[in-house]
Amino acid sequence: MQGCRIKLLPRKISDGQVCLALPGPLDFFRIARRLADAEKPVLNNLGIPKSPGMFASFYILARLFKWIYLVKRKGRSVGVLGAYSWEPGQSAFIAMVIWAKRDRGKGTGSRAVELASASLSKRRICTEFFAEVKEDNLLGINFWKSNGFVETGHNNQTIILSRQLPR
Repeated sequence: MQGCRIKLLPRKISDGQVCLALPGPLDFFRIARRLADAEKPVLNNLGIPKSPGMFASFYILARLFKWIYLVKRKGRSVGVLGAYSWEPGQSAFIAMVIWAKRDRGKGTGSRAVELASASLSKRRICTEFFAEVKEDNLLGINFWKSNGFVETGHNNQTIILSRQLPR
């Protein structure tokens, strides 16, 4: 994760059920391990063709994300939400990974997007979120659309969706 402008981000955003927290040093080991063990469809959606090892996961985290939040539900880490392209006051391309099927479909991802949207727009950190989803990832497309994102374009076999953040 690149440290540039990280001081602008709130350390923790929570509503009691779902929490977004900037990771501490030990959290990066946990995140890299979870990414190394992620299911193949999850990796494909991130553009990672095969399961990376621990060191490759660290490299992916460092190169892909400019900032990252650990997503927790009821105190348990269930995923990450981060931006892979971002300039303060502008749009942010975001990606989210919820690790396991058992943690999906419970509203955690939607609540994480809402918490990030409200907090980051309030601080004028960004004005819009973009997400890229593979055309064959219908669950991903439906997730982003159900969270207020609209299709704004195509890039190769990827659909680009965007959402203006509240002011």
